[in-house]
Amino acid sequence: MTDNHGAEGLRIVDVARLHTLGEETGLGIRGVAALFLEQMEDQLADLRSAIHERAVLTLAQSAHRCAGSSVLAGMERLSRLLRELEHAPAEGLSDAEGCLASVEREFAAVTSELSALLAATPGEGPVAA
Repeated sequence: MTDNHGAEGLRIVDVARLHTLGEETGLGIRGVAALFLEQMEDQLADLRSAIHERAVLTLAQSAHRCAGSSVLAGMERLSRLLRELEHAPAEGLSDAEGCLASVEREFAAVTSELSALLAATPGEGPVAA
């Protein structure tokens, strides 16, 4: 596993926050991680569709929801990129496409971090990622 920090000094995954959310929800860290990954896959597809359809309001609203979910689950860098995407339509949809590409790269990093974390977390059974 990496040091879990990127160039901006923000954590890819705030493991303490993820553990807390798992305890608060009763899902455990594996359940929260699986749910987050599954939902984010769907939400990224919605963001792609909104850009393709040039649905600026839908894009901003979806990005806002995704950013909230990400920060709640402890994905600091992903949340920041989603906030940028939320505001990108004001600059034009070409900026939104670039922002979405950054979001997708960061989501791949989150997926990798969660996979490594869960592989090292005994006792909760496998997670579907």
